[in-house]
Amino acid sequence: QEFFLVSDRPLTAVEMRCFHLGEWERGLALLQRLLDTEASTAVGSADGVGVSENIAGFVMLAYARHLELRGDDIRAMQMYERALSTVTSLSHQMSSSSSSQLSLVLRCERG
Repeated sequence: QEFFLVSDRPLTAVEMRCFHLGEWERGLALLQRLLDTEASTAVGSADGVGVSENIAGFVMLAYARHLELRGDDIRAMQMYERALSTVTSLSHQMSSSSSSQLSLVLRCERG
């Protein structure tokens, strides 16, 4: 994990924690750490939205699906809402068409 974090692909550490090891809570904490680092260094994409910030909603959505499949419906719904909230906050920074598409996907997932 630490090697990925100092490389030019720090999000691979999040992917490893969440998707490969199933350590969702640690992966989300790591993602938050990357978001905090991006915010403090003002490093991100050209449109002002950081790379980690762009995928945060997708990671949360995947975790919500995971929780739902495990039968943890209450936590799954909370994570779906958190993902939707993330997308909503990003919609102020992204183009309206991109954020609308992502928001639509998350609303469909929530049911």
